[in-house]
Amino acid sequence: MKVRETVQLDKGILQVSTKIKLSLFIDRNIPIQKIRLYLNEKLVKESPPLTSINKTYQLLQKELPQGDYFLRIEHGSLGRNGN
Repeated sequence: MKVRETVQLDKGILQVSTKIKLSLFIDRNIPIQKIRLYLNEKLVKESPPLTSINKTYQLLQKELPQGDYFLRIEHGSLGRNGN
């Protein structure tokens, strides 16, 4: 399994999206994913459970003033029931 984020900053708009893809030789069930986004160490978004493979999820679209920012993306796996 591969999880790939795309981060774009265009005219002051921060956009973060993700897509879960299958690896070539995966032989187990794909865990449900959950992603947290922190901007300057402050939680700004927690995704709903991500369950679909090869689907692009738009995680965040936020207007930001000019400046320096630190974006941290935290991945987690949930149980089969989403907890």
